Amino acid sequence: MRHYRRDNKGRFLQVGEYQRADGRYMFRYRESANKMRVVYSWRLTAADPQPRYARPCKPLREIVTEIYRQKGVM
Repeated sequence: MRHYRRDNKGRFLQVGEYQRADGRYMFRYRESANKMRVVYSWRLTAADPQPRYARPCKPLREIVTEIYRQKGVM
């Protein structure tokens, strides 16, 4: 049986996506020179509310699609 990661709202997280203890979402990926890069966001999807104490930011899934487009994967 396969175990899937979920966030604190019960949603499935995709490969490379994690939720930190403070509630932020994190995406880890490798660049061309085998360097690890990390991107953070307070929101997973566009429907998520922005916390009052946080700076406005794009949802993590939009950031990930931009990364994939730049790499030429999508």
